[in-house]
Amino acid sequence: MSTDSQYSDEKLQMFIDDEMNRNDRAEMMEAISKDEQLSIRVCELIQLKDAVRLAYSEPPGSHRQSPHQAITHNPNWLNAVAAVLLLAIGTLAGWLLHPQLVASNGAELVATSQQQQAEKIILHISQSNPRHFAAALDYAEKFLADHKGGNDEIDVVAHAGGLDLMRADASPLKEKIISLMNKHDNIHFIACAGAIKMFKKNTGALPNIIQGVSTDSTAFDHIVGRLQHGGWRYVKVETVLDI
Repeated sequence: MSTDSQYSDEKLQMFIDDEMNRNDRAEMMEAISKDEQLSIRVCELIQLKDAVRLAYSEPPGSHRQSPHQAITHNPNWLNAVAAVLLLAIGTLAGWLLHPQLVASNGAELVATSQQQQAEKIILHISQSNPRHFAAALDYAEKFLADHKGGNDEIDVVAHAGGLDLMRADASPLKEKIISLMNKHDNIHFIACAGAIKMFKKNTGALPNIIQGVSTDSTAFDHIVGRLQHGGWRYVKVETVLDI
């Protein structure tokens, strides 16, 4: 049974902003690791927070409502949810006062501009679906063709059923993955450590992951880590089907 409906947007926001006590945070982490829909909601809220942070140079008004209400009922939803998403004022202040943003010489300003222009994508796949597998790699190939230089990067992150994409004995696109990794330094494939652990629990053996694919972190930890550092955009593979 899904635990997704048990958690309000406000409670998830407390988790994202690190405003929970240790026990509640541990309970939330366990729930996220077991519930795909809940993990997707958390990722979407983090993405939304990152978008608001980048869109505003000044804190907006104090009206508080859930992100889903704001998106559904207000065409200017960014303004409506900003107060919720910017509660972590210390985090916002740290971003605004980052040395790169107060650079005092031309070289630093140029470096900052280049960094801001870099496109960094987290492509998330969670279903064992050949159509999704093909869409993910087609999207990655197009990204790599359009971004041949600079600091542009793409991470293909698999968890749950998506792990099959990165299994050497199950992936229908194994050779294509290996080819992409050999040709490009700015693409990274990540197989969720939690999904690997679950696979072993269910089958009694570790999955045979394609060599070169990272298995060091859970999908959730990797995605959150990327988004918290800024500059990364979260994309679900379902949104790029048939593009």
